[in-house]
Amino acid sequence: MSNPSHESEAPLREARNVRSNEARRLRAALAPGDGTHILEIVGDPGAGKTHLLDGFAEDAHKDGYRTLRGFGSEADQRTPLRALTRAVDEGLVRDTAPRLPPAHTETVERIWTAAGAGDTEGLRAALARHDPAVNLLALRALLERLAQDRPTLLVLDDFHWADLDTAELVDHLIRHPVRARLVIVLAHRNRQATEWLRGTGLRATLFHGVQRGTVERLELDALTAEQSAALLGHPANSPALRSLHRDSHGIPQYLLALAHRKEREFLLELVHGEIQPLTRDEFAVAEAGSVVGRRFDVEALAAVSGLSLTRACTAAGGLLRRDLFRRVDSLAVLAFRHPLVGEAIYAGVDPCQRRTAHRLALAHQSKLGGPMAVRARHVAASLIVRDPGDLTILTRGAEEILRQEPETAVEWLQAALRSTEDPAERSEALLLTARAQWSCGRPYEARAAIRAVADLGELAPAPRRWQAVAWGALLDCLAGRTGEAVVALENALADPAAVPGPERSRLLIWQSLVLLADGQVPSTKNIEHALRTAQLAGCARDTALALALRAHQAAAVAEVAAAREALDRVADDSCLAADWALGDEIVLLTLTGSAELDLGNFSAADTQFSRAADLACEQSFTVLLPPLLLGRAMVLYSTGRLEDARKLALRAAETGERMETVGQAALARLLALCCGIRRRPQVERATHWPELRERIDALRFGTLPHRVGTVLALGAALGDTAEASARAVEVVGAGGGSRLTEFPPRLRLEAFELLARVSAAERQPALLRWVRGAEKAARTLGTGYGRALAQCALGHQRRAEGRAADAARLYEHAAELFAADGAAGARTGMTLLSAHCLSMRGELRAEAEAATAERPVRQVDLHLLTDREREVAGIAGTGVRTKDIARRLHLSPRTVDAHLNRIYRKLEVRSRTELAWLLADAV
Repeated sequence: MSNPSHESEAPLREARNVRSNEARRLRAALAPGDGTHILEIVGDPGAGKTHLLDGFAEDAHKDGYRTLRGFGSEADQRTPLRALTRAVDEGLVRDTAPRLPPAHTETVERIWTAAGAGDTEGLRAALARHDPAVNLLALRALLERLAQDRPTLLVLDDFHWADLDTAELVDHLIRHPVRARLVIVLAHRNRQATEWLRGTGLRATLFHGVQRGTVERLELDALTAEQSAALLGHPANSPALRSLHRDSHGIPQYLLALAHRKEREFLLELVHGEIQPLTRDEFAVAEAGSVVGRRFDVEALAAVSGLSLTRACTAAGGLLRRDLFRRVDSLAVLAFRHPLVGEAIYAGVDPCQRRTAHRLALAHQSKLGGPMAVRARHVAASLIVRDPGDLTILTRGAEEILRQEPETAVEWLQAALRSTEDPAERSEALLLTARAQWSCGRPYEARAAIRAVADLGELAPAPRRWQAVAWGALLDCLAGRTGEAVVALENALADPAAVPGPERSRLLIWQSLVLLADGQVPSTKNIEHALRTAQLAGCARDTALALALRAHQAAAVAEVAAAREALDRVADDSCLAADWALGDEIVLLTLTGSAELDLGNFSAADTQFSRAADLACEQSFTVLLPPLLLGRAMVLYSTGRLEDARKLALRAAETGERMETVGQAALARLLALCCGIRRRPQVERATHWPELRERIDALRFGTLPHRVGTVLALGAALGDTAEASARAVEVVGAGGGSRLTEFPPRLRLEAFELLARVSAAERQPALLRWVRGAEKAARTLGTGYGRALAQCALGHQRRAEGRAADAARLYEHAAELFAADGAAGARTGMTLLSAHCLSMRGELRAEAEAATAERPVRQVDLHLLTDREREVAGIAGTGVRTKDIARRLHLSPRTVDAHLNRIYRKLEVRSRTELAWLLADAV
């Protein structure tokens, strides 16, 4: 017979498939042999015991076993032998009883006749006719005869509810096994075992049986992550799977309920069936627990249920025995055995009663001074806000949980906004809503909340109004709407008298931040103005931010000394800013991390970016996560850890796309692509060139992301002569000419080294220029990493000259410098280049001699060109596209093409790439 009320239904139909080890152990019990084999299966509710037994019974049937299945239930616990009489059919007993000894025949027939008629009193009378020992012998004889006729499997499921007489029979069979093949399986919940199982004979008999080997105990542990993945059909490493596995506690039934709506509905039905036998007090306490939350104590249960402390304590004890409640952390703290159980009970509470219960829970938490987030849950669940203090509770509670549960924070804040028309209260709630919406990946809704604060105008408190202007400008800029951001800040700053000193310094700082977010470099004048304003206002926080801005800007324009001075000052001033406002410290760390990256101080940059990313997550200020992740990825890329850089860049791209930070996401995608290309064999790289060009085109020309992107693309194109030459021209154009003055120091040095490598491979005369540029940039940078790149560039020159031994020594020296600077991946690359030079010594010398003989030095006579042609050639030689040249010179693209054709003919070149190299040689 089957149990319609326990966990053996459809939702766990696949559980056996992921418990293959346990299934094999059960299968081994069916091996041929004589005597009784006892198996005890123990597991939490929903662990899959019954489904494991379904498969075991099926295997036994195939092996010729007679399968008898019964189960215990709370309703039938006082009915003698109920679990056994369910398992053994009355017709089977009528056929078998005549072959037993006469005394046993009468006893067995009386028992099954009464059981079949549902006559509990008649059953008790039949058992009372004889001594209990005689009854046990008769039942043992019946099972032995059945097993002699045919190997028999007796499964007793939910044995924690088994009646006492069935338990005594099992105890007797363990101590006095039958002389035939009988396999008995007892499946139960260990936590819910009844008092007789815990304190009397059977428990001790089972324990000693396990010790002696006559009883085999099988405990169903929580699923592993791999088993959970197999059950759900999800990839084992997916974030969704990890979350489901963690929240389910590894219990199959909860795992399926969390993943599928129908399985959750089935679980609700199971729980509702489980609570039907509860007493009135137990039911009231269970409902109170579902209202209070995931953890509670007896005092809270009494306060919400309306019971006295004594009655609530007694009821809680009953729920502990039923394993509906469990103890957590300490004896005083309770929780449902799983949150889904509490949710199922909560779903059945009457809505009006639920609202009243939440108000009682709120009063209890307020009396105790509980966390605002706990109180806010009860306010939000009360359906209507009816107390003036509720608004503060909702707002402060949303702020507390914003990082962990931004969706819930949004719900609470929306409830708060519906309850007030006060501009001050609304502006605070709206700013928090913007943060929460952004954390949920909804930038449009975040900007709408910011605009709502602006719409309040003078009614909103000034600090919040200016904060909304600053945040709104940054969000607009990151989303690609720089014009709107600039206008908003200019309008706010138009009237100096309207904006007090502290707020004015803040807006000036954010004005420069907007330019940075747009890929532009703010002017020194603007930053110095912001710094003076912050100092006059006596604001240490804004002073530190302005200094961080100056450090980043100075590093970007290669003012290395000024950048280092600003970094030293910001370290001192930031210590004074103990009252950091939301996001300020994250902004500061982002700026200083970017400055350290531009200066080639990778360890310091990584530390700053990592701290900022942690703070961004803690404070739910995720607007800066894309540049922070991208900054760390750039550190990994420059130090040669390409695979780690690729993974982090993809994460930055996904985060940026979700938050609509267009430029950051595009650069992150390009970085991930370049990392992947560089890790591929040379023969496979050409297939990626179209995508590489597409990614570069997605970056706006003239911005810092575009400059960085051209250098990344050149690094990816190494080894392919045509592609590398095209990318090199783009680098020169993005850098503002052959001196690369538009690049920050570290990027300039990396670009010079890559250009030297390309020129060395093609034996171009411009090689010497790039080597000298690398040496000068390294002196400016003054780091071990910079000196290493300069040594690389010189090594490329020696290699092109055929001086393999000298090149190898330079590469080895570069490898040592990289290692000392923490760039292990770059060190490996240099070591390989050194080994290649030594192994190809003869070939390199021959190639250099042949190239010298074949390639005469060309003299470039620019006087052959007209003034307009020289102007067009100069711009085209820096990699600028035809349409951009036309726009700059106010010409049509067709006219520019005509000029270029005449330039190619006069200078005897065939492409813009050759023109670029020719002009570079001529400078």
